[in-house]
Amino acid sequence: MMNKHIINMTKKLSLSYEIALSIGGSLDLHEMLKKFLETVVRKGEAYRGLVWLLEDEEPTMVSAVGSFTRGMDYSTIAKNLKVSLENSLKAGTPLLKTEDDLDFLQYCMPFTGNEKEVFLVPIGSKTVLQLFFTYKGAASQGLAGVLEGLIPQLSNAIAACQTHRKLLDLEKKEKNSLQIKYFDLMNNLDVGIFICGMDYYFLDANPAFLRLLGVESIKELQQKSFASFCEVCNEELKEIIQRKGYIKNLEVRIKQENGNSFWATLTAVLRPLQDGHYIMGIMDDIDERKKTEKKLQYLATHDSLTNIPNRYSLEEALRLAVEKAKTGLESALLLIDIDNFKLVNDTMGHTAGDKLLVQFTEILQKNIREGDFVARFGGDEFAIIIEGIEKNEVLDMADRIRNAVYENEVIVGSTRLNLSISIGIVLIDGTLDYQKILSKADIALYKAKEEGRNRVAYIHHNEDASLEFIKINHQIKAIKQALRCLW
Repeated sequence: MMNKHIINMTKKLSLSYEIALSIGGSLDLHEMLKKFLETVVRKGEAYRGLVWLLEDEEPTMVSAVGSFTRGMDYSTIAKNLKVSLENSLKAGTPLLKTEDDLDFLQYCMPFTGNEKEVFLVPIGSKTVLQLFFTYKGAASQGLAGVLEGLIPQLSNAIAACQTHRKLLDLEKKEKNSLQIKYFDLMNNLDVGIFICGMDYYFLDANPAFLRLLGVESIKELQQKSFASFCEVCNEELKEIIQRKGYIKNLEVRIKQENGNSFWATLTAVLRPLQDGHYIMGIMDDIDERKKTEKKLQYLATHDSLTNIPNRYSLEEALRLAVEKAKTGLESALLLIDIDNFKLVNDTMGHTAGDKLLVQFTEILQKNIREGDFVARFGGDEFAIIIEGIEKNEVLDMADRIRNAVYENEVIVGSTRLNLSISIGIVLIDGTLDYQKILSKADIALYKAKEEGRNRVAYIHHNEDASLEFIKINHQIKAIKQALRCLW
């Protein structure tokens, strides 16, 4: 159940992340909406997606992606769908209709006969997202919640695109004049818009930009330069602006007046004046997106049960250890397996097994040095990388870990268990790649188990692991033959 929950959460985070990325990729409204719809239809398993704009007397289809979107008479569809779209905007919340609803066809236009569910999402005061699905329950499988959470960001992106379009139109008419009236169009936007001189001191900004920086007034802002808030210094920004003439979606860390900080994207362009140049830019808060990226990165590199690095991270750490060993800093890899762990799962259940693994991880972490790397290799196998250690030292340390595990009881429900572990060791001196090191450590671990478990086995990095494996197999074969003779 826990793994299923983690998988669903990861899928939802991935869906949210991809949709959020599609929203911020362009200042062209049609391009942005097309990319957004393509992502929603592809990742959200929708049949078709449309965006309607209710700006004039009749709704206007702004973008359409998916099956049966070409060749439709959208002007007629708009007239028939007008009341339903207006109802959606008045409600102000997403509306889900299925084929079981009597008024399903009033909302499911255009209808081809394949649709089983339609989902309407109001965005701001004039825009409605319409999604069609070929099976019931599709919208509720994570997509609905993700879209609800992204409504403010999508609304801001649409408003920013529309404002950008208006600014471009105005710019064609008045290229050589800085128009303060531009900001009259922006006062109600949540996207921060600013103008600054070539010395990077601010000249003007909209209220949203003031709120982003935590500044009270334009007058206060005009006493400050970009360097007052941005960790990217003026010289770096100047180099980018003067070399290319613009900055697009540059991710920067912004420090507010009160000391708090957040991630933002910066888009800016160099514009001419009669006596020089000025910079016009847009800033958007992406702190939530960055947090989502961080969560996804963590899930990709850590074990969801024990919260320690996973196999992927172990392989990366081994690669780094090999490179360090080539410069003289040798390490050791300990591959650890819990003896008879399968018996716990079989007799007490997987939930008990999971609790045991969590407690076992805590014991390991308490008995290694600060800076040592510990990871869950898979199942009940764990790995430790110890830097700057010799053979005798690592053998002593491995034995201490083995004894600590044996002496610490693990409590699962009302049952107290004493665990034993087998440990395979191989030194990392830079002569082998990480895959061969893992292979040798695995052979050493196998050797420890075959010699009776609850013990430590070491294989030299120059030792032929395949010969050792053959030797062990011969021993097993001899034991089996002896047992047959007894029978």
